[in-house]
Amino acid sequence: MRRNNRIVTMLNNFQSENGWSKLREEYLKDMERRGLSEYTIKHDRENLAAISKYLPVDPVIATLTTEQLESQVFDPMRERLAPRTVNGRVKTMRQIMKYAVAHGYAPFNTALGVQRMVEPDDGIPALSEEQIDALLYQCNLKTFTGFRDYAIMSLFLDTGLRLRELSTLTVDQIDLKNHCLREVLGKNRKIENVAVSSQICEVLKQYLIERNCTEVQTNVLFVTVDGKPLNRNTIYRMVKEYGSRAGIEDVRVSPHTFRHSLAKHWILNKGDAFSLQKTLRHKDLNMVKRYVHFFDTELAEMHEEFSPMSKRKLNLSRPRDRK
Repeated sequence: MRRNNRIVTMLNNFQSENGWSKLREEYLKDMERRGLSEYTIKHDRENLAAISKYLPVDPVIATLTTEQLESQVFDPMRERLAPRTVNGRVKTMRQIMKYAVAHGYAPFNTALGVQRMVEPDDGIPALSEEQIDALLYQCNLKTFTGFRDYAIMSLFLDTGLRLRELSTLTVDQIDLKNHCLREVLGKNRKIENVAVSSQICEVLKQYLIERNCTEVQTNVLFVTVDGKPLNRNTIYRMVKEYGSRAGIEDVRVSPHTFRHSLAKHWILNKGDAFSLQKTLRHKDLNMVKRYVHFFDTELAEMHEEFSPMSKRKLNLSRPRDRK
């Protein structure tokens, strides 16, 4: 009873004007002040908008309970949304409630008690060697746009760049001498150099020659025939269209699929996971584990090569006592 009275007293100490709308506005503003990327902010803004649809009109933050969040907000989402989507919104809710506690909106982070869903560990589809060949074969290398598209898809597959990263690359970032892309702005505004293979350096060298033959109006690397920057949507649609031309149906052909494909073939070609983590620029190996999902036949081939018993000469002819 004393504990309940203490909790009631704590709740009464929080001002009634500390409502959801005010909290959401301050939280997003705080993300901007911390210099988080516009895409991270956009993601949280969309999640908060979705959560708001299930909450009462501008509730007082201190009165939100774990049970209320579960039953009114996340249970309906669990019925119709993919686990990964729901878990993303749970994460955002926990973050905004953490901010609320730190800034005196609520005494407890009640979102910590909201249950995450189990996400199926089925890996992420990737392109086979044959599908990659078929995809690149669709590019007409005799035209500027065909060679440009070949360079774009080759660069995706070689580096694992994200769509936003590739679409904002500039000519100044191409360092052919040192085989890298300099100062690429990645997730969470982290800036890193990205290694490029010698083969793709040759592709980029030729593309730059072709690019300079057009009347270019920008320093952005990949441009239209009119010399204007290619935007993200155009690149995404272009990649998807090449997938259709190549007749690829069992794998979604997208820029992010190229990232998955690099991860898978890196391991199949005996690259180590730590180098792959560095290449993909992940802070730990957890995401790398999700990328590397092998089909049964590939697992069998790797088992045959790497098992400590696969190369041993076995003596199975020795007579055995029947005891």
